Amino acid sequence: MLSTDRYHIINNFTMPQLGRERIVRVLLPKGYHQSGRDYPVIYMHDGQNLFDPAISYGGETWQIPQNVDQFFAGEEGVIVVGIDNGAEYGGLCRMYEYSPWKMDQSFDLPDWDTSVYQSGGQGSDYIAFIADTLKPYIDTHYRTLPGRLDTSIAGSSMGGFISLYGVMERPDVFAKAGVFSPAFWFNQPEMLNYLNHRQLDQDVLVYMDIGTEESSSRGVNFEQIYLEGANTMSAVLKTKPHLRLHYAVDEGARHTESAWAKRFPDMLNLFFK
Repeated sequence: MLSTDRYHIINNFTMPQLGRERIVRVLLPKGYHQSGRDYPVIYMHDGQNLFDPAISYGGETWQIPQNVDQFFAGEEGVIVVGIDNGAEYGGLCRMYEYSPWKMDQSFDLPDWDTSVYQSGGQGSDYIAFIADTLKPYIDTHYRTLPGRLDTSIAGSSMGGFISLYGVMERPDVFAKAGVFSPAFWFNQPEMLNYLNHRQLDQDVLVYMDIGTEESSSRGVNFEQIYLEGANTMSAVLKTKPHLRLHYAVDEGARHTESAWAKRFPDMLNLFFK
């Protein structure tokens, strides 16, 4: 059980760009209250799945507290801000918020709720919420290093999709992105077109990974779809001026929180060493 002096839960945080509210979770470094230091910040999606197995999907988490405590020595550390996904749209809210474009995939999803085909399109407003509303609040209420070089955005699956968009769209705010098992299939044509045309004028660092068994058992060959999508996007990202990419393929890894927990220290090592 995390102590409340390190783990803060903010209920009913207003998202003015989206006209709704959300739970926000803040994990402070283990030495936060003693050190007097300012800390970098990672903003992460699917906040329910980051810290507490009692509320996470399937009882698995990213093991964020253990991972950051083991990685950082002494008074060093990072503040991790987790934004819960929403219950709106019949529980599909993350599919709306985690893409700036409507869903456009080239295959059927036979055992999905058919309303998912209408999802997407709110990602730009969601990134604006993090950059223009949530970040100023966190910088005001906690001891942060507020500059772009000390501000990261990270997530998995659709959370990876929106994290890549976020660092490309708002490099004035985020200098680093953790893109775990990205669901590029959600709208690969729009993301590909966006990356091909988006020009950066500030340096950004992207950690991106993919497993070879990214299956969600949905009646389609997601293992190959995920892998091919990540390979395609990585090839494009490697050509972008001002962008440095670390891309890793994890043999045998599946689409689970435990897989992302295992690889999370690799991102920390890239960003903070």
